[in-house]
Amino acid sequence: MKIAFAVQNYPPAFGGSEFLVKNLAENFTSRFGHKCVVLTSNAYSCDAFNSLDCPKMPAGITAEAGVTVRRFNVNPEINEFVKKYLALSDKYNFPFNELARMYKRGPRSLDMFKAIISEECDALILTSFPLFHIGMGYIAKKLFDKKIIINGSFHINDEAYENELNRMIARSADGYVCNSPAEYDYFTGYGVNSDKMIVIPPAVIDLPADKLCKSDAKKILNISSGKLILYFGQIFKNKNIELLINGFCKFIENGGNATLIIAGGGFSGYYNILLQIINDFPDYIRSKIIIKINIDDAEKNILYSAADVYVTPTISESLGLSMIEAWAYKIPVMANGIDQLKYIINNGKNGILFEKNNPDRLADGLLEVLNNRGLSEVLAEEGHYEFMKKYDKNTNIEKYDEFVRKIINA
Repeated sequence: MKIAFAVQNYPPAFGGSEFLVKNLAENFTSRFGHKCVVLTSNAYSCDAFNSLDCPKMPAGITAEAGVTVRRFNVNPEINEFVKKYLALSDKYNFPFNELARMYKRGPRSLDMFKAIISEECDALILTSFPLFHIGMGYIAKKLFDKKIIINGSFHINDEAYENELNRMIARSADGYVCNSPAEYDYFTGYGVNSDKMIVIPPAVIDLPADKLCKSDAKKILNISSGKLILYFGQIFKNKNIELLINGFCKFIENGGNATLIIAGGGFSGYYNILLQIINDFPDYIRSKIIIKINIDDAEKNILYSAADVYVTPTISESLGLSMIEAWAYKIPVMANGIDQLKYIINNGKNGILFEKNNPDRLADGLLEVLNNRGLSEVLAEEGHYEFMKKYDKNTNIEKYDEFVRKIINA
């Protein structure tokens, strides 16, 4: 079968949706014999959709692990008429307000739009909300009856996601893959036909084959004493990293002894803002915070191997792939108590959910997990069991292939 994927960015761009599409396309090709093409932007991060300062890759066509990847140049500039319309539509709630906002988020590329419409395929898989290429796919469905499957990576309780346009697009799709039961409940509650929906956790994470001894990994990182607190993921404002830093500061002030490593993609405009935030802390805090960006798989393995606890402070999340990866490494997990993560973490059993956006409770949780070996071991073991039970990569890729075939043959 011929499968086309449309995704905002594609590795070496950084992000969960990006890695998901890469894994699906490559496995669909190598394991199931599908012919796969990826339609994507030439950006390293979504910030490049609206900024001239962010780096971009060359546009063009490449063959990567048997997959045809078509990268299209994005236009970060918006003409003056559209700017005025957007400003007024926010104020007066004009018709097509949500479509205008989706257009503003990007990626804006006429060539990518043409490719989404014209690419011959048995199914077009669209990832992820709330970006404009999802709207392009919806138009392809309505005007040209293209069969579309959406993997929305939907963030509940986020105003950028929760609107009638996105719900309408989901209802119009031929199939919808949910990352979590929370996403499934949300869309069925708004009238999406359950017969065309399925919950499949993202098929991204393998069991670590080359995990290092914790002490050896810490030596490589030059951490000679204390515990290691890890955040790994995109460095965007909505990841709420400031909450983690503030909670870490209170943890140190309350007698905690640890190093905080913030690691992930560094192609966003928020990265420089984060550096300034850290620089404003006193030296005894600043000296215990390390930022590592644009790291490769070997460096990531060292970080996870060395970590004593993983923390996700995000205020908006679809699933939390880095958190799941921490479970694969048998690392105890702590997370901000947002609604969507309550579907994933059983508080006190396979992880700790601290009170939403409360740095004091984050600090308390860090002290409890890092000073209570028994609790830490239980959280790590139960989290690893959860990973083995629900997040096996090969099993979920097979489920995905079965669902795509079902939708195509319907």
